[in-house]
Amino acid sequence: MEIVYEDDDLFVINKPPGLVIDREALETDERLVVHRLDKDTSGLLVFAKAPGVLETLQRQFKERKVKKRYLALVHGKVGLRSGVIDKPIGRALKGVGKFVIVKGGRVSVTSYSVREFFGDYTLLELEPHTGRTHQIRVHLKSINHPVVGDKIYASRRQQKEDEKFCERQFLHAYRLGFEHPRTGEWLSFEVDLPKDLQSVLRMINDQPLK
Repeated sequence: MEIVYEDDDLFVINKPPGLVIDREALETDERLVVHRLDKDTSGLLVFAKAPGVLETLQRQFKERKVKKRYLALVHGKVGLRSGVIDKPIGRALKGVGKFVIVKGGRVSVTSYSVREFFGDYTLLELEPHTGRTHQIRVHLKSINHPVVGDKIYASRRQQKEDEKFCERQFLHAYRLGFEHPRTGEWLSFEVDLPKDLQSVLRMINDQPLK
């Protein structure tokens, strides 16, 4: 794991795809899991080094003070250049580990803007304002633009197409900002798209939509 930042209280990593952030397996006296990313999502994560730091950081997440930005390549040409998806999310009755839009579910809000069009796909920048499991993936599915490479929320036809050029879901947490739990200083970090996702964009860049 690439360490992006570290001090006596915390450290920030650039998580590679394929790494499972399991609380029991990862927590020791020197690293405490503050938040998680899905196994096949890459990008920025912060870990605490002491219980007090963990509590302060988690409070920032709960109070929605932490700023997170993602990049996602989705199926289809998104019609609106920007928008907000405000739909409640709950656990699906069928399918282990699957979530759906459901009346009475937990409040879930995601804003998005179009970065660029690539052939029949759209590169989106997204900001989740709540922190529900699979939130971005479920919200994008709900507007008929599932994430490329998503093995749960994309259709079977889309999954078969994606397997030809994208080995995992195209979702990357590229920016993270929060207040330092001890000094109060605002910390902001940003990382590039990993090489595998850059390769995906190169492969489909021969037919950009105007």
